[in-house]
Amino acid sequence: MPVHAAQPARAQKHKTLALAARPPLVLTPAQELAALSSFLASLPQNVIPLSVDPALPLDPELVLDFDTRSPRALEEVQRLAVDVWAQNPVFYSPASRELKALLSALHLHPPPLFVDIDTRDDADALLARLTASPFPKSPVLLVGGSPVGSMADIRELQRSIAAAGAVIGGAGWKGRKHHRK
Repeated sequence: MPVHAAQPARAQKHKTLALAARPPLVLTPAQELAALSSFLASLPQNVIPLSVDPALPLDPELVLDFDTRSPRALEEVQRLAVDVWAQNPVFYSPASRELKALLSALHLHPPPLFVDIDTRDDADALLARLTASPFPKSPVLLVGGSPVGSMADIRELQRSIAAAGAVIGGAGWKGRKHHRK
């Protein structure tokens, strides 16, 4: 074999060894939540394999669509978190009709992304990861990637907004006239 033909093979072997030597990406709970939310939002068919232990953090390889051993993997995760919460600022599991009614009354744009956990094959693993400490119990409501809390917390937030004089769902744009100067 000519010497110049062996050089690309050696370079590829060196690159493979370098990637294998990199430590695996470890996600913080907030990063895991963003990665999981992005995974769920991208395709309704995306499911967590039944072999996943719900008590353990998710393997980033399962929910991220890029090379998690890349030198830029952490930057990619940060970009993904910004993107998923910008595109889906309100994310919830509609386990509560009360929560669904409250969100509907807000007339949000973009509309909330909901994941019907109860009907999914991966419900156990998904619910375990979405409600992992420090995140709330079901129903899950995330606003900008932050958990809002329990249904009692959500009701209290609604009461506080009303006590401050705001009307939830009362400021629709339809029928309003806008004056330009």
